[in-house]
Amino acid sequence: MHKLRVSLVGLFLLGAAQVLAACGSDVTNNGQGGSGAGGSGGAGGTGGAAPGDARQACMDFCHVGEVNNCGMQLGDCNAFCDEAFADIPPECEDQFGALFACYIPAAKDCPNDPPPECNDEQEAAQMCQMANGCLEGECFAGAGPNGESSCGCSSTCKGEPYSTSCETPANGGVTTCTCTTGDTVVGTCTNPDPETCGPKTSCCAELFNL
Repeated sequence: MHKLRVSLVGLFLLGAAQVLAACGSDVTNNGQGGSGAGGSGGAGGTGGAAPGDARQACMDFCHVGEVNNCGMQLGDCNAFCDEAFADIPPECEDQFGALFACYIPAAKDCPNDPPPECNDEQEAAQMCQMANGCLEGECFAGAGPNGESSCGCSSTCKGEPYSTSCETPANGGVTTCTCTTGDTVVGTCTNPDPETCGPKTSCCAELFNL
């Protein structure tokens, strides 16, 4: 049996960056007509989660991974879904619920890749995330020969590109971040945590009004 990789879950949990990765995440789901955590079908059809059922679809997905020993390393399902939906814009909960619901039937087989039958749900969740929240892009981190370090991330938030570049001098000096929207530097700021460099998690968030 193939193990469902944590990276796959991270790919799906678009908006839940803190769940699985500092700079990336995404969701999965499946039609509620599929099997839930205990093998029972959901109340809805295969079209996705009904309004208000998004978190339950997340729970069902998590439980399916647990009972089938998929190696997802999600931890407590309540905590996992709380954290996932904390970063999903309220406007997108139904889309992410539909994605979780769509993925449930395939999850019991612990696939290594997203099921193609959920492409439409995944695209809808991604589009909603991009329009209403932040879709994480790439991050970098590095260290110089004298103890200096740097890090930064890019995101697309509400359709606009944001990026950060943070520099920490040797010997634990003050971390300074350059905050950029598109090709325009909107300002610099002092970052309290040299390892937290994302547009929403660094000092740039205030300059970006995120």
